[in-house]
Amino acid sequence: MGNYHVYPGGRVDENDKEPEVLRRCEGVSPGEARRLLDNVLSEEESLAFFVAAIRELFEESGVLLAYTGSGQLIAMKDVHVRARIGAYRRLLQTGKATFSDMICEERLLLALDQLHHYAHWITPVVLDVRFDTHFFIARHPIGQRAVADGTETTDGAWMTPQEALKENLKQRITLSPPALIILEELASCRESYDVFGSMKDKPPIVPIYVPLSEGYFVVFPWDPDYEDMEAGNMEYPLDHGQLSLPTDRTTRVVYRNGRAFPYRKLRKEGQ
Repeated sequence: MGNYHVYPGGRVDENDKEPEVLRRCEGVSPGEARRLLDNVLSEEESLAFFVAAIRELFEESGVLLAYTGSGQLIAMKDVHVRARIGAYRRLLQTGKATFSDMICEERLLLALDQLHHYAHWITPVVLDVRFDTHFFIARHPIGQRAVADGTETTDGAWMTPQEALKENLKQRITLSPPALIILEELASCRESYDVFGSMKDKPPIVPIYVPLSEGYFVVFPWDPDYEDMEAGNMEYPLDHGQLSLPTDRTTRVVYRNGRAFPYRKLRKEGQ
């Protein structure tokens, strides 16, 4: 996803499963973590997904979801605390320290209950490299400031969902398919309560990848042609529908010359 605008994230490392790290998790039990991730993984692996989300968020944006000894979310208002945590972030990025080192030495508890499981995306079947990705959403902790690390993430920006969708449509930024769909869902929410208050379990999303002579396109499960394409049936010439506006529900994304174009295909009458 080079040159794409994506959310902070990455892979689950073996260090995320260390017993000392898992013992310093707060707010979500191993059984709850397994249930929230569809009861597919073991309790240890499920908990490690939450740990990885907190670690990657910290490494890439500098935002740390952790409780201090007093039970409060760390705010980093104290200049000395901010300096120490910042130093740990640099050590993590260069492999000179582990996440476990930081949370143990700073006596922190990982605030797993601040993470809300939002979506589960799985890469299309035909691709050689596949990802099984869980997305979480959280409120930004008071007193902290997000700053891109300059390595894994080359830059960072705060945008409303509507702004990001408009920038993508104007080809000023390129959104990954999961980022695009999640932003469309968030754009319909006026307040944070609308986001967290309406969350419910969702099935995993597995798009279909369709190569073209020039580029390719990705089809989402709610596209009216999804089942036909899954069975290998496609009608030519291809009709992608209309370009999606920020207020629409995109059903497929067409990639041409390194650019992504969101489309909305509507069901035909009687379909």
